Amino acid sequence: MRDALGIPDNQLIEWEWELDKDLYIRVKDGRENDGLNLKETEQFWRAYFLSQFPNRNAVLARFGKEHYAYWLTEVTNYGWALGDVPKELRTPEMCLAAVTNRGGALCSVPDGLRTPEVCLTAVTNYGVALFEVPEEHRTLKVCLAAVTNYGGELRYVPEKLRTPEVCLAAVTNDGEVLYDVPEKHRTLKVCLAAVTNCGGALYYVPEKLKTPEMCLAAVTNNGGALCDVPKKYRTPEVCHAAVTNNGGALCYVPEELYKSVKKAVRKIKRT
Repeated sequence: MRDALGIPDNQLIEWEWELDKDLYIRVKDGRENDGLNLKETEQFWRAYFLSQFPNRNAVLARFGKEHYAYWLTEVTNYGWALGDVPKELRTPEMCLAAVTNRGGALCSVPDGLRTPEVCLTAVTNYGVALFEVPEEHRTLKVCLAAVTNYGGELRYVPEKLRTPEVCLAAVTNDGEVLYDVPEKHRTLKVCLAAVTNCGGALYYVPEKLKTPEMCLAAVTNNGGALCDVPKKYRTPEVCHAAVTNNGGALCYVPEELYKSVKKAVRKIKRT
């Protein structure tokens, strides 16, 4: 039930116990107090409470603002605390403070309060929160902010919003998401950014875009990517870079270069 001001009974009861926190703790733990059992202690305390605050408005006047301020401070310092805040106290101000501190707290923001401002703040802080953003608020600005922070969220970006700018931002942060980039946007610039961040992304680069520069960037980041380098580009320079990064890449080195590359890498590792 709620009182005339719309405050739920359980909220008022919580404020009632605030009158004596020591007794509150003992009652919550089920311990005896002054020889009374838990039920008798609660009855005694309620009688005392009613004698001090005969009406609920008095309770609200004393503890309402103080209680809200307490939770606002909590979520400002630790956004995840929003999940513990009574739902009736989750105001726009409190929700914005929470996601500013921890973007992931968006999961505890009531649907009606997931405004464009709150959503943008959340994904800017924690890109993974894009999953919690209502579809109507997944705008170009919000999606760009999300993938800039965490490229892996490109999979939650609507197809029509996977623009060259969004795709470039995503692969720059996490090259492996190149597989989520529409083929029409897998340009030389986007692919180079992807393999520079994650050499293994070379697997998703169209063959016609695999240049010597791109292949070198890929194996420098991840020697194992040599397996996806076209044979015509498995030059001494590329093979040296690959094996230096990952000795296991030696199995992808052309036979005619095998001995020289192996010798050169050993010499480098000895120095």
